[in-house]
Amino acid sequence: MSSDQSRWRVRRFDEDHFEHPRSEAELVALIQRARAEHAQLRVRGSAHSVAAAVYTDAFDPETGPHQHGAPVINVMLDKYRKLTFFETAGVHYVTVEAGRNLGSDPYGPGHTPGDDEGLVHALAARGLALPVLGGISHQTLSGFLSTGSAGASVQHGFHQAITAIRILDGLGNAHDLTPADPEFAHVGVSLGLLGILSSVTLRLEPEYVIRGWTSVQRAADCEIDLFGDGDATRPSLRAFFETTPYARLLYWPQKGVDRVEIWTATREPKAPGWKPKPYRQFTTAPFLMQWFVRFLYTRVLPRIDLVPGDADAAMAEAWLRDTINEGFADSGLGAPTLTGPMVDPMIDALSEALAEMDDGVDSVKEILVREIIRVVIALSPKHAGKYKRAPFTDTWYEGLPHDNQMDDQLMPILFTELWVPLTRTAEVMRALRDFWSAGGLDATGTFATEIYAAPASPFTLSAAQGTPVLRVDPFVFWREDATPELDYFPAYWELLKAFDARFHWGKTLSAPGSSTGVAHRRDKCGAVAWDAWKAQRAAWDPDGVFMNAYWRAHLGLP
Repeated sequence: MSSDQSRWRVRRFDEDHFEHPRSEAELVALIQRARAEHAQLRVRGSAHSVAAAVYTDAFDPETGPHQHGAPVINVMLDKYRKLTFFETAGVHYVTVEAGRNLGSDPYGPGHTPGDDEGLVHALAARGLALPVLGGISHQTLSGFLSTGSAGASVQHGFHQAITAIRILDGLGNAHDLTPADPEFAHVGVSLGLLGILSSVTLRLEPEYVIRGWTSVQRAADCEIDLFGDGDATRPSLRAFFETTPYARLLYWPQKGVDRVEIWTATREPKAPGWKPKPYRQFTTAPFLMQWFVRFLYTRVLPRIDLVPGDADAAMAEAWLRDTINEGFADSGLGAPTLTGPMVDPMIDALSEALAEMDDGVDSVKEILVREIIRVVIALSPKHAGKYKRAPFTDTWYEGLPHDNQMDDQLMPILFTELWVPLTRTAEVMRALRDFWSAGGLDATGTFATEIYAAPASPFTLSAAQGTPVLRVDPFVFWREDATPELDYFPAYWELLKAFDARFHWGKTLSAPGSSTGVAHRRDKCGAVAWDAWKAQRAAWDPDGVFMNAYWRAHLGLP
C-alpha cells in the first residue's frame, strides 16, 4: 500500500472492529467513552477517501487496532440510517440520519444498502429528487458532505439544498444549525473534526430525468474551445460549464492521443411512458472490458520502460506479445491466444503505426502507449464534418452518478483533485496544454484527467467557498508500488498553485510542509476564515477526541 494516500485497501474491512450505534444516544455514549478513555474516535462513511483520513491512528480496518486495547474507537453508521419526510408550504424536505448512503454501496457493511435502499431510491419512490449527485453515489451523506464533495454542475449545487445540520460535539452536546447560524459555515465541510454529524435536512425537488449525449473528440477540433475564449461557432470551456446543467470531460492528453470525452446532460420532467436509454462507459461485456483495462494499466503499461530504445517494429510487437503473456502468467492465468475483439485490433494498429514511424518524431515507447490507449478510448465517428453524439436518457439517480459503472475492485484509481476559480478556466487549460506538451509521458501519465466544475459553496473549508470552480482531477491506476503523491501529482500541484488552486479534502493532499501544504491551504481559504474554523474546532472538541495524526499534520493543528 502506497503511504497514507492509498485508497485501494481502504474499502476492505472487518465489521467486528467497528462500533455500530443505532441511535443518537448511543453516539453520545461513544463520545463520552472516548473522553473517559482518552481515546480517538473517527466515523467511517463509505471509505472513498484516503485511508489515513478516515480512521483513527494505529488502526487497520481489516485487522483492527495495531495493539490490543489501544485507545481508539472507529465507528460505522450502517445502523443509523432513518429518513423522516415532511412538507412545509408545499415544499418537500427529508431529514437523513448520517449513516444513510446516497445510493447503493456494493462493498459496504452487511447487506445494506442494497440495490434499492439508498437515499436516492427512497426519494424516487416518492417522486422526489436531489438537485445533483457526484460521479458516484455509494458515499454516505455525511461523508459526501464532510469532505466537500460536489456534483458535475455549476447550475445545481448540493450544498444549496441543505437547510439544517445536527451535529454532536466532542463533549456530547447536540447543535442544531441552519444557514442563519454562524457555525453552519464551519460545520458543512468539517472533515469529521468538529463532531459527529447526526442528521442533515435537505430541500427536495420534483423528480426529473436527464437527457444528454457523449462524444469522444480530438482536442484540436473539439466542438468546445478548450483553450480559448470561444467564438460564434464554439463556446469556451467556461461558458460550456456555465450554460450546461450537467457536464464533465475526460481528457487523454498523451502525444498522438489528445482526445476528450464530453458528457453533458439537461433535465426534463418525467413524462408518462418515458423509458431510459442509459449512458454506458463499457458498451460490450462491461466486466470483461474493465478487467482488460485494468490489465493494460497494471500489467502492460508499467513495463513500458523495458522496451529497448533501439527497438524496431518487429521487436516492439514481440515485446507487447511477451508482456501480455507474462502479465497473464503473473495473474495466475494461462497465456491468451492473442486473438479476439480486444487484443487483435491493438496488435494490428501497433504494427501499422510502427511501420510508419517517423524517426526523430515518434519513439517506439510513445507509439506503444498511444496505440494501447486508443484501444481504451476510441474516437467518435464524424458525419458531415461533425463528431457524432451518442444520446442517452436516464433517471436522475442513475444517470448523474455515471461512474457507478466502474467497479472499485476492477478499476482501482488514485486521485488528487484541484479546484481553481472558474474565471481562470482558459488560462488554466492553456497551462495544462503546455505542461503536457513539454513534459511528455512524465506529465500526462498514461491515464485520463477529469475536468468538470462546481458552484460556489457557503462552507468555510470548501474548495469552492464563495466562487464557482473548475476542477482538475488527474487519475492514476492503483498498483502495489504506486506512489503518485511522490512522483506524479506534485507537478500538478506546483503548476496550479499559481491559479489559486485549493484541494478536494477527500483525495490525495500535498505534504503539509510543501509549497502547497498547510500555509498554502490557509492562504487560499483566507486566514481569518481558516482561523475561525480552527477556533470553532477547539471549542467543540477541547479534548481532541476526533483528531488523528493525518488531519493534525495537514491542517497544522497542535
